[in-house]
Amino acid sequence: MKRFVIYATALLFAFTGCASLQKDILISAEDTANSERVQELENQLVTLDGLYMLNGQKLSKDDNAQAEFLRMEIDRELQQPHMDKVVESRLLAMKGRCMLMQAKKSDALKCCKTAKSKYENDVQLLILQRRLGLITDINTYRVKLDSEVLTIEEALEHYEKGEYDIASGLFDLVFVNPETIYREPYAAVRQKAWDLRNVDSVNAAVNWNEKSLTVMQMMTIANSKQGLLDYYTAGKKYEGKKLYQLLSKAGLMNSVSGTSSQTSEKTEVTRAISARFLWNLYTAKNSINPSKYSTKYKNRTNAKSPVADVGLDSPDFDAILGTVENEIMTLSDGKNFEPNKVFSAAEFDSCINKLK
Repeated sequence: MKRFVIYATALLFAFTGCASLQKDILISAEDTANSERVQELENQLVTLDGLYMLNGQKLSKDDNAQAEFLRMEIDRELQQPHMDKVVESRLLAMKGRCMLMQAKKSDALKCCKTAKSKYENDVQLLILQRRLGLITDINTYRVKLDSEVLTIEEALEHYEKGEYDIASGLFDLVFVNPETIYREPYAAVRQKAWDLRNVDSVNAAVNWNEKSLTVMQMMTIANSKQGLLDYYTAGKKYEGKKLYQLLSKAGLMNSVSGTSSQTSEKTEVTRAISARFLWNLYTAKNSINPSKYSTKYKNRTNAKSPVADVGLDSPDFDAILGTVENEIMTLSDGKNFEPNKVFSAAEFDSCINKLK
């Protein structure tokens, strides 16, 4: 009876459903039950690997026990008679990855050598070889095989190098498939890559030790908070002057209680300017009338501002009252807001985190 192997290269379209799983698990057509078992074992390996990578390529005591159990399960599967060499190579490579996660590099190398003698182009073997330093660029294989798991591996390669922006994009290339098996195991790694990417971007633009910051720096910090500005950026990447122009045009620097002086990207941020920016973000996000407080107080007879140093006629009355009442900002002494006091990057970061 003829044998045939479903290769990753046989599927030419983007990752979809079960098809994507088959692309990364090469199976003998004569043994569907066996192939399903290989898939189960790989799912377990992927779950462990996500934890391993998130923890700096180390396993906790409990996870190490899971890796040992998985290795024994793979050994048991390797005892099956008349096994296709492609499947055998896959299992040996998976066993090698378990060994490597358990810090048993010499054993992992032995598995790698044996797996390669069975079939040298298996995706799990390619991953093991990269982890062992035997191949240095997974991209060539990823493009050739059009494989989800190799795309994840390339993302991890860039993550290890500190190239977090590239890593995040590669993770998203896989996660866009709603049925991918790799989203849950690697979601935390992808999130960490995104966070570290933003830290790098912000640290390059902001001096956290300074007691003041500019409007441009304020916007850069806001842009580092995942999803916060998506309404304005539509998920696209904006930086520098283009970011400033986009957010200014969207009205985030406009006062809602009156006419305020114009700001530029180099304007030093005061507490009032910070409140203005935060209030505009908050009201847009929560569909709140931005001038609700001025409307409320100005309709009262003999109305008086509840904030000692911010009058009802202040162009930032709503923003200041709104950020204080919603516990985004505070009154410095319980009575005064000090609207003209300069605001530091650390202070602004603490406030904007309350919007998330």
